[in-house]
Formats: sequence, C-alpha cells, structure tokens
Amino acid sequence: MKNAGIPYFPLEAVNNDAVEGLLDRYGNKGLGIYIRLLQRIYGINGYYMPYDNSIKLTLGRKLNEGYNLVDDIVHYLVQSEIFNKQLLQKFCILTSNEIQKNYLNAVKRRKTIELVKDYLLDFAIAYVSSSTENVSINKNNVYIIGQRKENESKQNSDITNLEDNKSCTTIKASPHSNSINKFKEAFPDKFVGINTLPAYVNIDLLIEKLKISPWIQDKPNFTLDYMCKEKVYNKIIAGVYTQDRQKIECKSQAGEKEDLSYLFDSIEDIY
Repeated sequence: MKNAGIPYFPLEAVNNDAVEGLLDRYGNKGLGIYIRLLQRIYGINGYYMPYDNSIKLTLGRKLNEGYNLVDDIVHYLVQSEIFNKQLLQKFCILTSNEIQKNYLNAVKRRKTIELVKDYLLDFAIAYVSSSTENVSINKNNVYIIGQRKENESKQNSDITNLEDNKSCTTIKASPHSNSINKFKEAFPDKFVGINTLPAYVNIDLLIEKLKISPWIQDKPNFTLDYMCKEKVYNKIIAGVYTQDRQKIECKSQAGEKEDLSYLFDSIEDIY
C-alpha cells in the first residue's frame, strides 16, 4: 500500500466489558497482546493486519506459552466482536469497524488514501461512497481516494474512475525512481543497492525515521535495499531504534509483580 499507518491511535481510558473480560480471563498478558496487535494494525497498514503463524509464534515465544495462548486470546477478541470474525475467516486479517473509523478520521487530510475494497466494513464503505474527492479503483481491487490533476489523466489510464463503471487493464506504475532519488538526496553518501521499492515502503516516512535514528548514525554502511527488507523496515517505522527500552512491571490480580518487559521491551521480536 502506498500510504503507511499512523503513529498514534486512540485507546479508551475506561475498559469496556469485552476488555474487562479479557483481563479476567488472561490477565496482563491478554491485555498486552491486545495492545501489541493494535500497534501493529495502526502502525503498519493503518486499518488491518495479516494474522498468520509467524505472528502467533513470535508472540507465543515472548510469552513462553506457545502460540496456542495467542490463538486463544485472538479467538476471544473475535468472539467479543473486538475484531471482525468474517474478515478473519475469509482473508486471515484482523480489523474492525472501529479501527477503520479511527484510521480514516486520522488520515482524512492526506492527499491520497488507499483502501483494499474487500477489507472494508460499514464505516469505510460509507466513507468511500460519500467521498467528495476523486475515487478510483485499480486492478488489485484497491480504492484510491484523492484528487488528480487534469494533465495526469492520460498517465493514469490504468486507473478507472468509479463513475465510468469500467474495469482496469493495468496497474499504475510506482514512482520508484523519484523515491530512490529522495533517499539519495537525504543520504548522498549511502549506497542504494536497489532499483524497485517494495509496495509497502513509504520512502518519506522511512527517511524521517532514519534521520532521527541513533542506530543508523552508528551504521554508516547501511544500504537502502537492507532498510527495505520487510522486518527491518517495520522495526524502523515502529521506532525501535529511537526508543529507550525500560523494564516494565505491573501488579497482577494476585498482587504479585509481573514483568511485562517481554511485551514492550523487545519490539523487534514482534515486528
């Protein structure tokens, strides 16, 4: 997707019944897993995340419980309607109407917004339908919301306006060269080593994160192709290398201190 996620997301100060039930059943580990899932949803794609075995194994390893507990927690969140059941079963993604609403409210001032049509729920569907901006859809069934310049209409012939009710024949080419040039301008002494950027890379956000990363400052020989590896890219966008890690303790319901640093201290094992 062209647009990255958002750096912040709302979290209710007062737990609803479903979250209280999560705490009663799974304690701090359940709440921690729920928050980590939200961070990944909002921080990467903005309104959904794939839910696969790699996520289960990573979280399970951190909990020293195996991935069965992670599956149990996600199952509870789905049954409690915190995540949408139908989209999880059909596409193996975690999302909800509330998540999509929060995301669209956060990015409504962006010049363009890209949304996978099959992943949308009620609020997002209504948002697309009522949008006053130009709404297009490409061959990959992705809505593109945003104004286009009149002189770009020929260049964007692979994008079809919904009002025309026509299917697309090609996919709009990504501006890889412009993005790579931006990277070269920001880091003129760095080797690029790549000609085509992965679809999930937002070069402006990547450059912003790299400039404030002490880790990058200590790695003068990093290359763009290495930064664009999905796991490394996700770490950088999540701010792994700009955060001070602290040991976090919380009292469990039994009154004993529980070390929660396995959830918040090693974010790189989650992403």
